[in-house]
Amino acid sequence: MIVYIYYRYAVIPLRKKHLEREETLELRHSELMDIFAKHSPDPIFRFNIKSKLIFANDVAARMYPGKQLLKTKVDSLFPKLKNHFANEIIERSETFEFTLQIDNRYYQMIVVGLPKAKVGHIHGRDITELLNALEKAQQADKLKDNFLAQISHEIRTPLNSIQGFASMLVEKGFSEEYSHIFRSIENNSKRIWRTVHLILDYASIRTGSYILSKHEIIIVPVIKKLHSEFKSVAIEKNLELKFNCNISLETKINSDDGAIEQICWNLIDNAIKFTHKGKIEISLDSSPTDVIITIEDTGIGISDEYKKKLFTPFSQEFSGYSRPFEGAGLGLALVKSLVSLISANIEMDSRSGKGTKFKVSIPINM
Repeated sequence: MIVYIYYRYAVIPLRKKHLEREETLELRHSELMDIFAKHSPDPIFRFNIKSKLIFANDVAARMYPGKQLLKTKVDSLFPKLKNHFANEIIERSETFEFTLQIDNRYYQMIVVGLPKAKVGHIHGRDITELLNALEKAQQADKLKDNFLAQISHEIRTPLNSIQGFASMLVEKGFSEEYSHIFRSIENNSKRIWRTVHLILDYASIRTGSYILSKHEIIIVPVIKKLHSEFKSVAIEKNLELKFNCNISLETKINSDDGAIEQICWNLIDNAIKFTHKGKIEISLDSSPTDVIITIEDTGIGISDEYKKKLFTPFSQEFSGYSRPFEGAGLGLALVKSLVSLISANIEMDSRSGKGTKFKVSIPINM
């Protein structure tokens, strides 16, 4: 009897009061959500389990001028919802998004099922200006790359003439003073030509005009040729340039020899540029699936801070007019792009003051 009285006059009233408080809080929360939805700068829609719209704020109404939205079937406004059932969206708390185009405007729409409220909530965002800005940025980027490609061609043609005539004058046997002047013209024209060539190749990759020429290559002569070309440059700096061939002289791969040559040329050029004493080693090895080209130097190495920017276009660890090393900062960016194009892989190991090692693994069958 005592338990019954306690339950009847104490527990039940407390429980009732608690439920009333919860209902009041939910009502307030619902009212706040309605106020937010009504005054939101974004379009907001709500639909019930019968797939009919029960709410659309003023911004949503402006998306469909002159149309009665309430009680409209939601999939008649949003065709993307035709493959979804309203009751399942709500009961399962489904969430998904889609892009909607109305005339020349674009909207990113997010659909959320709210089972407690027994409604589906659609929140839109006008992304037209964002898409226009993105398109303009892409067009500007392409225009820049097209300009680089065109101007590079215009510069490279006269440079070839200057370089050719300078080489002829060096070989004519003039006095040491004039030979030094002509050699300086030749070397500097080569430097400009290399920079233009880098820009041209990088721009052609960026604009999608670089065409891979995949065919069967005997890899050893390609690397030996580069070793011979750089040997005199290394001697001028009193550096040892070694070539270690640990594969068969007849090893063949299916790839683009021009891309491979450009990758290795830039890596060897950097190795010599950033090495003041010691040696550079070029090694050829293989695995069951790859040919592995390793270029290792005893140079200044790369700081940990700069490693994250290593393949960024036009970046250099040493910058400014007083920088100690020449170059446009495009070599490694081009290397990275070419490595991706031929489905290869590049690894780097370096410590500041201790030298650098690059390892390029090229698939035997690209």
